[in-house]
Amino acid sequence: MNAATTDQEKLIAVQQRAIETKIAASDHERLVAALRKAIEKDKVFFQAAKADPIFGPARDQVDALLAKLLADAKEKAEGELISAQVALNEVKDWHAEFAAPADFAAALAAVDRVKQGFDAQTYAEFLDVVPGVRVVKEQAAKMVSVQKAVIRGRVLDLMKRYRSHIGLKWPSATGEPHDWRHQRNAAYGDCDRAVKFASESGYEEYVQAESLLKRGVGRLNELKTLADAAKQEAER
Repeated sequence: MNAATTDQEKLIAVQQRAIETKIAASDHERLVAALRKAIEKDKVFFQAAKADPIFGPARDQVDALLAKLLADAKEKAEGELISAQVALNEVKDWHAEFAAPADFAAALAAVDRVKQGFDAQTYAEFLDVVPGVRVVKEQAAKMVSVQKAVIRGRVLDLMKRYRSHIGLKWPSATGEPHDWRHQRNAAYGDCDRAVKFASESGYEEYVQAESLLKRGVGRLNELKTLADAAKQEAER
């Protein structure tokens, strides 16, 4: 028997004597309060209190307490399961399940285990939902964080390339092609719209921003190449 088990048994013995004392004094209100504290410290008291004859004199009050604790635990567990689904939905919103399929599969498996425990409809299993969901939400948050960093990194890189083209002009020594300025302004327009999309910070907005930036920066690269070639030709 290890030290932890011994301490647990001592705790149970002390609480049991306290409960017995309160029963002997016919102080049912204090008994229920003592039992509540005992259950909060260790869920094993919940199951024990359901049938232990020690609680006979206050059975109605004890049963009412257990019913209330069970209902509260179930409500909290239901809320946690909803929050787990919300976290997984965010993973899907950012398409992070494709970037980290193994992690996503592990999160889904964890949720299934938690749901199976919940379906047992016991006080102990309801309490176990909380730590189980915590793990799922941590996994989901990590996947989303990594995916956001990757997408934002690509967009920021494109924005830097866009800014390097701001002020792009056709060399004055040569005649400017009739549609060169129009194409440049159209590319600037794409990039400016992309900046607005990126400020929304959602997956779809970042995808739109990346698409517009790729098109705009690609066009600016081509226009710069034409302008550089024209400048070199003029300097010969």
